[in-house]
Amino acid sequence: MNLIQNLIVTDEDAFESEDALRRVYGDDAVFSRVGVFTLVHLDSPTPEIIARRTSEFDPREFFVDDCPLCQASRSHGGHIVFSGPHDEDSDDGEASDDVFAPVYAATPLKAPAVELLRALDRLDVAADELVCELEPIASAGLLKRAIEDIGFLHDRFVESMWAEETIDRLELFEQQLTRALSTLELVFAAHAPLGPVVRRVEVALETIAGIWRGL
Repeated sequence: MNLIQNLIVTDEDAFESEDALRRVYGDDAVFSRVGVFTLVHLDSPTPEIIARRTSEFDPREFFVDDCPLCQASRSHGGHIVFSGPHDEDSDDGEASDDVFAPVYAATPLKAPAVELLRALDRLDVAADELVCELEPIASAGLLKRAIEDIGFLHDRFVESMWAEETIDRLELFEQQLTRALSTLELVFAAHAPLGPVVRRVEVALETIAGIWRGL
């Protein structure tokens, strides 16, 4: 299953107008509504798929946890962003579309929010690659730190971006970024041949930081 669903939570009224949504997601995006949620379709789905996504979306199933973040998200709404290529037909012959998963992905649009999705997607891929390369060669301590500071960074960035307090959100992001960059330096010092992989993670982090600080 290649289709990835993403979540951006926002309480800003401006995001609910068609013009404002298009400024963020681009002219090719298609929008549908489910209560306080806006479904943003970036992957050029058919009208049938849009209708099915809209009818099947249930915040109670999307946000399965009872954590404060999930409770707030269910109450305040936000944008559920579908991006990525459609899957091929599934085994039963139907077009496969979706187990909802709060994972950021990307399409090559240039609107700020979508660019952030793209960068987060690149980080996820590069971080996974780095951890896989480190597993057979790194010390136990370095591998553990890499997994904690880089392997889980995508999810931690998402949690930071959902934080209710803006100051906490920005401070936490900067702390996580600093820690990740420090760990990358340790990885490169110990395993210089992994330099290209380390650099891919760094580029993704630099892109995310630039976009996030400018929003």
